[in-house]
Amino acid sequence: MTQVSLPLQKMSVPEKLDVIERVWASLRDRDEVLESPAWHKGLWRNERNSTQRERSDFRHGRKPRIGSAGKSVQVEILEQAEQDLAEGHAFYDSQQVGLGDYFLDSMFAEIDSLMIYAGIHRVVFGSHRLLGRIFPYAVYYDVVEDKALVWAIVTVVAILHGS
Repeated sequence: MTQVSLPLQKMSVPEKLDVIERVWASLRDRDEVLESPAWHKGLWRNERNSTQRERSDFRHGRKPRIGSAGKSVQVEILEQAEQDLAEGHAFYDSQQVGLGDYFLDSMFAEIDSLMIYAGIHRVVFGSHRLLGRIFPYAVYYDVVEDKALVWAIVTVVAILHGS
């Protein structure tokens, strides 16, 4: 494998994020070869198996968008996923003011898409995995009756490094 060297010390934060976004764009469409590391499963094993799942109100008043493609399911964001979103927001906002809000808007768009597309994504560790289009994050969810329960939203940067 050829190692690429970038002048990271000389690059601005927006330039670094642009590189990350372009690398992620080249990988996300190849979901079948992008394996989730074992630590993804370990992060939330207890959360997923818990019978006491906490419901989330993290959407900051956002209303899910209803598509015109027909039947839709209700989407619920569970407590662990809410914490994941808050951590992602804080990280990106610390990189550049306003980037955290862009992260949330992007991830909520992905989550909202589950209203129509829940259940079509690859199953990893027993749950569906939706890969983000803009930020390198995976949304893990289960479909239970007419609900998509989002229980984890984790970075896939370690996947890119082969961890």
